[in-house]
Amino acid sequence: MRLLVVAPHPDDELLGCGGTLLRRKEEGCELGWLIVTGISEETGWSSDRIKQRDLEIEKVREGLGVENLYNLRLPTTKLDTIPMAEMIRHFSKVFQDFCPEEVFVPHRGDVHTDHQVVFDAVGACCKWFRYPSVKRVLAYETLSETEFGLNPQAGF
Repeated sequence: MRLLVVAPHPDDELLGCGGTLLRRKEEGCELGWLIVTGISEETGWSSDRIKQRDLEIEKVREGLGVENLYNLRLPTTKLDTIPMAEMIRHFSKVFQDFCPEEVFVPHRGDVHTDHQVVFDAVGACCKWFRYPSVKRVLAYETLSETEFGLNPQAGF
């Protein structure tokens, strides 16, 4: 089984499904991790902080046993400014390379727009005729954000 966890930001995967990833690894899954956003000097981060973040990501990769790491380093909190076709192209390269059978993605109801955009782009890549390797898609809750969303389906 090949499992791809898609994280808009590095930490979403741990907050949302870290325990499940560890269990899947123990069960013999090959793990892939797609990190969509990253920090950069262009957005005001120091080179030292960027290096520190990369080391943190590497420690998490090792701790989870991730064999395949994909880091797009797109701008944080700006994914809604990138055309959806471009997002899908980025994600498609990962889906073509890794050929996941199972995909974990943040829940669409999350209030964070980066999470919403990622959900929509993953959805486009999970159509059976695009990437037939995908057999199952599961949404995870990111506890730092999801509970802040307003649900128009629920009574107030």
